[in-house]
Amino acid sequence: ILLSFTGVLILLRVEDLQFDEAWVVGDLLTLANATSFSFFLVISKRYFVRYGALGSTAWMMTLGALGTSLVAAGPLQQLDLGSLDARFWLLAGYAIVFATTLAYLMNSYALQHVESSMVALFIYLQAPIATFLSVTFLDEPLTGRFLLAAAAIFAGVFFAVSATPRRPAAIRSP
Repeated sequence: ILLSFTGVLILLRVEDLQFDEAWVVGDLLTLANATSFSFFLVISKRYFVRYGALGSTAWMMTLGALGTSLVAAGPLQQLDLGSLDARFWLLAGYAIVFATTLAYLMNSYALQHVESSMVALFIYLQAPIATFLSVTFLDEPLTGRFLLAAAAIFAGVFFAVSATPRRPAAIRSP
């Protein structure tokens, strides 16, 4: 875990760390997100094992959509949906299907088969994957820093996963 965390710090240019208010607020929000996700993984494991990945994810997305709709109802009434172009709808569909639903479905499936702490390790893979996508689709330069950071992150995840003793999958409740 420490090796992966070091890779993330390399990628984020820890040597340029600033305690500027704009950066600190964003960093605290990121820390709150990671902490919330950790709690989610630990608390939800039994539920996912009991009810399965597909059913659990369907309920989670349904309840999330209801909650989001309640919060967004006012601003959505003032939005002209017809003015949004096809690119917007394509990107929104991608975010809903792949970045949200598929990601949670894979987490739910993983929670049925391994410990919560193992699933949490894979959060470290987000940084190099996002960087790879920005190099591929946004023509950002591929740097030695990225390669070093990605190697550290992937090596850390590999060592953590391979060093963890395997337990049999939990027995599902009828």
